[in-house]
Amino acid sequence: LAEIKENLSANYVLTADIDLAGVEWTPIGSFVPSGESEEEQETPDPKYAFTGVFDGQGHTISNLTINQQEGWALGLFGCIANTQVGNFTVENASVDGTLMVADVVGYSFMSTVSNIVLKNGKVTVHPGEMSEEGMYGGIVGAGMASMITDCTAQADIIIGSDTANAGIIGGGLE
Repeated sequence: LAEIKENLSANYVLTADIDLAGVEWTPIGSFVPSGESEEEQETPDPKYAFTGVFDGQGHTISNLTINQQEGWALGLFGCIANTQVGNFTVENASVDGTLMVADVVGYSFMSTVSNIVLKNGKVTVHPGEMSEEGMYGGIVGAGMASMITDCTAQADIIIGSDTANAGIIGGGLE
């Protein structure tokens, strides 16, 4: 699973359950803006985002832990762009971060996230300069022009009083 980070544009099929107990996970794909304009600030640079396809084939990824209290775009997948991710379960996940934080996908840009089950998830927000714009979710933290379908989540989302946008999908735009 970690080797996906070496080729973010390939297509992957999960062939077995994966237990990440004892692993401090680094998300697959990261959010780096594609430029300086306002629109480019919301558009991920495809060199850093996951742009391949991930089909979990019904398998489970368990015991995911990410503790990046000042981190952005955090989850099993940190940032996905123009892709499809789905068909798997995440169980016993705990993700700590500042902005666009979720147990499964931190930031989804023009992508489809489907058929994902989250069991016993936890997202903890550590307030920062942008926390009020936050976007914290069980399945997706922030989604821009993305489709999220057939997903279920059982998660605790712990946010401060100066934060907003929390739920199965934390927030986003059409």
